[in-house]
Amino acid sequence: MPKYGFIHDKLDIKLLILYVLSRLPGPVDYSTLGDLVNNLDDGIDYFDYTECVHDLIQNGHILDDDGFYSITDKGIKNSESVESSIPYTVRMHAKTELIPFVEEMRRQGMISAEREEKDGCNYVSLSLNDGAGDILNMKLLVSDDEQAKQIKRNFRLHAEQLYKDIIEVLTEESVN
Repeated sequence: MPKYGFIHDKLDIKLLILYVLSRLPGPVDYSTLGDLVNNLDDGIDYFDYTECVHDLIQNGHILDDDGFYSITDKGIKNSESVESSIPYTVRMHAKTELIPFVEEMRRQGMISAEREEKDGCNYVSLSLNDGAGDILNMKLLVSDDEQAKQIKRNFRLHAEQLYKDIIEVLTEESVN
């Protein structure tokens, strides 16, 4: 089957992988990185991608932290010096394709939801950060692990709305 994208050779695939990783605010798992790279160019197949990631890890350009991948200083340095060799259309496509993903990564990085056990009781600690510090930080007593999971999941999905609702309730004028 012929390859139709701009990226065909393994060096170009490696450069694209480094290009993508250098624009992400944090580590990503193998599958997500593969999806991001493959969505940018139709000429990349899975086997080439796998081999290139392995080579980049072996050469110290990518850090594999328990299945989550990030670019190293060496990878950044080498990527910056040759990224202009990635076709312009692929770089522009990457710029627009990565924006929503990067924004969601940043959002998730500002939300924390953790279960903890203390003195025989189960708690969920929830916090929302604005980049400068916590704007909401609370600990809830929960009945069991299933309730903790549900609260964590819902907080991650609706943290900003919950913050807004709490502020509205706490700042509204009470009618006596």
